[in-house]
Amino acid sequence: MKMCLLATVAAAVVFGAPDLRAQTLSPVHPDGVPAEAFAGNADVPHPGVTLVATKSAADAVRGSWGGNMSRANLGSDVYLDEMFIDIAAIGPLAARVTMNTTLMRGTKSIKVVITATYNKGKALADGARWEKVNWQRRVPSSGQNDTIEGNPLVLRADASGKLKGVFEGSDGFSFTLAKKR
Repeated sequence: MKMCLLATVAAAVVFGAPDLRAQTLSPVHPDGVPAEAFAGNADVPHPGVTLVATKSAADAVRGSWGGNMSRANLGSDVYLDEMFIDIAAIGPLAARVTMNTTLMRGTKSIKVVITATYNKGKALADGARWEKVNWQRRVPSSGQNDTIEGNPLVLRADASGKLKGVFEGSDGFSFTLAKKR
């Protein structure tokens, strides 16, 4: 795992032994995950710098989640049949969301697929949050494709290993997803 260490360091080399005095030390992982840094000096028998990546709460939401949503009623005759969220195991916090829904018009049911890609997620103390993005709506039976306004997304992994999520806003909703195998 490649990491960057941003530091201003004063180093004096005496007979090949470095004496490091970190004036500013800010270890950074490429996706913003905090890291710990240990700098050696004259008091440490093995001088050097060791970086250790630390887990953040955002790491707990990474992975593939989802499945059957039992036709959850979202209002306005829209029912959520299935929902899936995929977040890469490493790298920036980006979430790919797919919702398979059914729109009821009288006795006629119309399948509608909603997809969205949430980029630039921010780690929270207990999960991750993404700002609002547009959602892509596709109606397979008619070929209709359009863009609709989405909602901010917040995800947290609970103690039982499930993903608790909410699409924030007055038209948002909460959900719980299991980890896909």
